[in-house]
Amino acid sequence: MSNGYIRYEEAIEEPHNNCKACGVNFKLIVGYPSDMPDFCSRECYMEKIN
Repeated sequence: MSNGYIRYEEAIEEPHNNCKACGVNFKLIVGYPSDMPDFCSRECYMEKIN
């Protein structure tokens, strides 16, 4: 860029957590339930509450 500005890219890492049922590490944005993602899937959630 010729106007004196420097452009850079910054990697954004999405937060991860371990599933409370199976221990798998998963992205919080795709966890279950969506309001407080403690499980990697609905299946793990249902298994843990039963």
